[in-house]
Amino acid sequence: MDESDIRAIDSAWSRVTGDRRGSAAAEDETLLRFIRREASCADGYASLAARSRRRAAMFAGMAAQHREHARELSAAYFIMTGKRPRAASAAACMRPGLMSARERYLTERALERDYLEAAGRTDGQPAEIYGRCAASARRRAEKLMELIGRAMG
Repeated sequence: MDESDIRAIDSAWSRVTGDRRGSAAAEDETLLRFIRREASCADGYASLAARSRRRAAMFAGMAAQHREHARELSAAYFIMTGKRPRAASAAACMRPGLMSARERYLTERALERDYLEAAGRTDGQPAEIYGRCAASARRRAEKLMELIGRAMG
């Protein structure tokens, strides 16, 4: 038995036992990272909605979009791993007024960029989900930019 036989046996055994290594494990970590970010964004928008009078419905809608993305990503994670993800959601620490909108805008643009990069590195269902999430992030950023523009006068 030589080195290639041992590698072949290890590879077959990892498929039998469900051991996920390499790119599959990296994809699992990418999904978990996005699930956590979406949960955090949902909390941030929920906090803005609770503090806002005129824009409460808009911020609540944005929070709902992020929760939906977290659920969709969680479903993909479960299908890929057979495990239920634990998305630790941090308490939202928000600045007042326009600074909160600015932070949310910058977060949405970063999410869009990161989702597009992840979609380019993978294929299949995760890539499709990442593409939809990127488009949603872009639309939310555009809404926030309009809101900030109107506030500037």
